[in-house]
Amino acid sequence: MWTRIGLKANAKKLLMKNYWRIVLVAFILALVSGGVSATINAQLNDYSSSVVEKSMENMKMPSGDISDGTMAAQIFRKNFFDTYNQINQEMYNVMKNIDWFKIQMIMLLGLLMAVAYIVFSAFIFAPIEIGCRRWFLMNRTGKPEIKEIVSCFTDGYINTVKIMFCQKLFIGLWSLLFIIPGIIKAYEYRMIPYILAENPDISFKDAFAGTKQLMYREKWDAFVLDLSFIGWVILASLTSGILSILFVTPYRCLTNTELYVALKTKTN
Repeated sequence: MWTRIGLKANAKKLLMKNYWRIVLVAFILALVSGGVSATINAQLNDYSSSVVEKSMENMKMPSGDISDGTMAAQIFRKNFFDTYNQINQEMYNVMKNIDWFKIQMIMLLGLLMAVAYIVFSAFIFAPIEIGCRRWFLMNRTGKPEIKEIVSCFTDGYINTVKIMFCQKLFIGLWSLLFIIPGIIKAYEYRMIPYILAENPDISFKDAFAGTKQLMYREKWDAFVLDLSFIGWVILASLTSGILSILFVTPYRCLTNTELYVALKTKTN
């Protein structure tokens, strides 16, 4: 039976054994397994803020001592409709000046970039992720070379691409059902990268059956294990991510590797 304390203690011992290589591989793993963050249009934000501020200014009740409530209500109503008409006019001006052809081109470009990212992620990032997992497994008993992180390109490449793509696809489809099923499936399929790291030629059926067996009745405990790193994540955010690179991410990678080994030992 594994415990969070035991896994983390083993991870800390391993971190001190091969520190700088662990930091490097963990950083690469974080890059290839992370998502693409969305960006915000600054000009749109500025415009929205200015409209809101102007609206709030116009909506203010008149200052001074007004004893006639009816007069105050009339002034407020006038300001309200003036502001409403001004916002409508502003929106009309914006819509009138939009170049719809450019909008369509931007949407098409965004779609092409999304498709390119999916393809690049499947054929480049996924094999590197498996290579990093393999490196961490080998690091438990030795000092593997950094080149191990690209070993999947010559060992079970197509099989790795296929299974990892299906893993992410299935999680994405399950996530369409109000998110929660996607989270559950993400934990159920969590060990697929490690299974592929040890056996890159494993069949599709055996890979998914293997991760389900390993994570059977272990999903909640794995979730709690992830939650136990929240304090470190918050602390790392206060250091502009430096602590995350130098300690938190390697620590989590090693702990996850220890979790896989513990689950595998338990089921054998």
